[in-house]
Amino acid sequence: MSLYTVSREMGHGSQDMVERVYSHLGTVRHRSDVVEYRADQHREVLGERLEALRAFVTTTVTATSPST
Repeated sequence: MSLYTVSREMGHGSQDMVERVYSHLGTVRHRSDVVEYRADQHREVLGERLEALRAFVTTTVTATSPST
């Protein structure tokens, strides 16, 4: 993914901040066909917040789904 694309996906007007903040990162790359935001990769850090979000989404979807 290009630096230009990353800066736009993150909502920055230029590439300067992306270069300044993230250019030091390692060489291990994960390439994907699409931009992915996977909370499960951060489960250990997110802990209870991720579980609370999952419970909220499950409750909301169940409450708003049409009966079958």
